[in-house]
Amino acid sequence: MKNEDFLKGTGILMIFGGVIAILTAISMLIRAVSLTADMQMSMLCAAALLMLVCGFEALVAGYAAARNSADPDNASDCIAWAVIVALLGVGGVALNAAANGSVNVVNAVFSVVIPALYGMAASADRRGSAKPASVR
Repeated sequence: MKNEDFLKGTGILMIFGGVIAILTAISMLIRAVSLTADMQMSMLCAAALLMLVCGFEALVAGYAAARNSADPDNASDCIAWAVIVALLGVGGVALNAAANGSVNVVNAVFSVVIPALYGMAASADRRGSAKPASVR
């Protein structure tokens, strides 16, 4: 598999992950509205808003990778997107765990694994661009 195909594939995974994060955040907001006004509600709202931002960031990052996968000059931007999405995802998982008292392991794993794969693909695409043009 070529590096740009790997980046494009992980970009598509980021898009799917972003859609799932947005849907999860919407369901968390609906759940938070049904709670009484207390600390759990405010923490759940904060977690939902953070996951909503993370979902939109993942959509943008996935689109950037899928669209610009053939251009290795954009790989550094993709690595930065991977770090941002991972930090926002872990922050959302941490706030959700604080609000609920338990960690959603699947959500936590996907919040780290998909951006990590995306970052690895961008790094491989950037390293692949170091070859001279005649070797490509």
